Amino acid sequence: MIVSNDRKRYHRVATVRKLEGMSAPRAAARLGVPVSHISRLEDEYIDLPVSLMYAWQKALDVPLSELLIGSKDATPEGIWDRAKLLKAMKTVGSILEATEEPMVERMANNLRNELVQIMPELADVKPWPRAGTPRKPHECFGRILEQTYVDLQANTE
Repeated sequence: MIVSNDRKRYHRVATVRKLEGMSAPRAAARLGVPVSHISRLEDEYIDLPVSLMYAWQKALDVPLSELLIGSKDATPEGIWDRAKLLKAMKTVGSILEATEEPMVERMANNLRNELVQIMPELADVKPWPRAGTPRKPHECFGRILEQTYVDLQANTE
C-alpha cells in the first residue's frame, strides 16, 4: 500500500461497501483480515495494490470499475440504481424464503423475474441473512411486550 501525500483519492471501497449493505466485520471475514484493518483498507487516499482491489471486488461482488475513482466523476454511473436493485432482490429472496402463501409467492416470483430482466446478474443474489433464530408462534409478540406485560401484572397485584 502506498500512502499518498497529494490527497488524491484512489478508490471508493468504503462507499461501495456501505451501499452494498455489508458490515465492516462481514467484509473483514470475506477478506480474511482482522476487523481492525478494515478502516485502513478502506481509506480512499491509500493506493491499494491490484491484488487487494480484486479481493475487495470479490468480497463485495461488484464490478471492479465501481470501486475505482473515475476521472470524470467520483460516483460511477448507475451504482445508486444497482444498489437499490440489489436490495430489492435481497428482499424478494427473503419474501420467497419466508412465505407459505401461493399468491405472495407468485407475486414475489414475478417481481424477481422483472428484476432479473432489468439486471441479469441479480439472478444469483441471495436473500438477506437471517439473524438469530425464528420466533415460535407462541413468541409472536417478542420479549419487549412480554416484559411490559409482566410489569403490568406485577403492578396490578
